[in-house]
Amino acid sequence: MNRFVAKLCTMFIISKEKRRKTRRALIKGTLASLNYEKSKLIMVLLCKDEIDIINQWFHFHKAMGVDGFIVTDNGSTDGTREVLEKYKEKGWILEIIDEFEEGYKQDKWCDRMIRLARDKYKADWIISSDADEFWYAMSLNLKKDITSNNGCNLQSVYLKNFVPVEDREDFINVSYFVQRPIEEKARKEYGLENGYGGRTPKVIIKAKDYQMIAMGNHDADMKNRRLCHISNVIVYHYAIRNFSHFVHKVKKGGEALEKNPNLSIGVHWRNWYENYYLTNKMEQAYNKLFRLDIFDKLYEGGIIVKDKSVSEFMKYYTDYK
Repeated sequence: MNRFVAKLCTMFIISKEKRRKTRRALIKGTLASLNYEKSKLIMVLLCKDEIDIINQWFHFHKAMGVDGFIVTDNGSTDGTREVLEKYKEKGWILEIIDEFEEGYKQDKWCDRMIRLARDKYKADWIISSDADEFWYAMSLNLKKDITSNNGCNLQSVYLKNFVPVEDREDFINVSYFVQRPIEEKARKEYGLENGYGGRTPKVIIKAKDYQMIAMGNHDADMKNRRLCHISNVIVYHYAIRNFSHFVHKVKKGGEALEKNPNLSIGVHWRNWYENYYLTNKMEQAYNKLFRLDIFDKLYEGGIIVKDKSVSEFMKYYTDYK
């Protein structure tokens, strides 16, 4: 609403202060609705060998209102790189960076993409994501929900971790997630791993205030940092999709981490690789991680829930087949 129309709408309000506040609200409200349509949201993605999920990831986020993608491929050999080229030809991917350097340097590579999104492609908002993260907006439009969180230049979003109750390739349709994280004491009692613990947040970045992303995309340094924890966006996290994916991920992750001298990075992956993969005990590691033998107890206690948000959005709002 422009100022003239807002003035007409409030001319009969007697109180000068109330009239002024109402007028401001009318102008601001309309401008906010226009801002989300005019704002530019770019997602940056670092990936390697994600052929089982990469197509779903692009279709999901494009339908969620993302304007474009910048991708760094870290030497995929399973067909992921060819899939990326397909989305580049469709005009969805703005730029693909081939990174062949070994050793997991996520913060460095993601920082490069974020700066590219801001400086070259003029993004207003940026999400740095992994291929196993599906960013779900309650309004079904990420830009709308992000821009509605006024006053924040860094938005913290919580994850819901996927639980592969069924060992299926079409894991999107399994739809079980950790709803209620368990405190450490109770976790030890059940013998559960960190996937059932506190929900580590991810962040959405206001481009113009960006300075540096943290390892894992869990935080960022910002000019005049204004952090808020939002509830209108959720990240559905498919870290482990099924048993074969778990074995593949531990092998690839462990091999990459062996080349990174920083032992504080990827502690759990190092443990699985060194103590389970190299000793041929991956089934034991998988059972220890998810404790599906006590699934009924976890489900009845509300720790695990069935949530079809992603699967139904994929079915009804995207053209992915």
